Amino acid sequence: YAHLIFLPSSLPSQGNIYTLTPLTDAKGFTKILVASLQRKVYCLEFTSGRPCMREVPFTYIPGGAEIISIDAVNRSVIQEDFIIGITIIKKDDVTGQQSHFFNIYSDWDLNCDSALDVVSQNCLPLELDFVPYHLYHTKTKTKHGWETVWLLSGSDSCIHLYHSDDESHSYQEVECSESFPEFSQTTNITLWMDVFYSSDNKKRVSGTCGESGTVHMFHVNVEAIPQITASHTVSWDYPSVTVKIFDLKTTLSVPNFLQGMVL
Repeated sequence: YAHLIFLPSSLPSQGNIYTLTPLTDAKGFTKILVASLQRKVYCLEFTSGRPCMREVPFTYIPGGAEIISIDAVNRSVIQEDFIIGITIIKKDDVTGQQSHFFNIYSDWDLNCDSALDVVSQNCLPLELDFVPYHLYHTKTKTKHGWETVWLLSGSDSCIHLYHSDDESHSYQEVECSESFPEFSQTTNITLWMDVFYSSDNKKRVSGTCGESGTVHMFHVNVEAIPQITASHTVSWDYPSVTVKIFDLKTTLSVPNFLQGMVL
């Protein structure tokens, strides 16, 4: 535990509240991906019972770019099917104009057991016309079943939805209102969002907060077409940067390396 606290101090530059994400592999072990603002991404994990930190060489992050946010998910429970999303801002050295990109890293060969180092070399860059903020993955029901999708909040006060197109091996932005009606009417910059589904996947609770200081909570019925059945709003006099939804029935076992320790 002490080593894990010490390792991030070796980062070449600081990050922000969006540049750290967990990633669980098929064996149930969780890695931590940590991005620094100056292009580099590191993986924190236990190897042979000891914590270690190594750099992961992600492609399509050009010189001078800054990493704004990172998120990751393993779509499979039996093999490595990692998808990693990274948003970046790049400033043109000549004109000073900024460009923004959402890089999605994945391996489209579903029969392949793709390690993190392999996935980091397969990038689909999407150019954005807004400054990216919080990048978040969740699931939604489509005509093909449940699908992992990306939600990305932006400086345009919108929450953007991206889903995969297996036929074209790409990701596309789609209208948010059909799958996530609770996110379709945002009027201020969203700094954080969270989504929690019930055990039977028939209902979900969603939360957002942002620069205006307003925290929105929604109860959504997702049995057929998603419909908001209840909502609640709390306003503060200052920006709200994080909202998290917890299940009171969730219990976590004590890791082996913490057992017997007095905290």
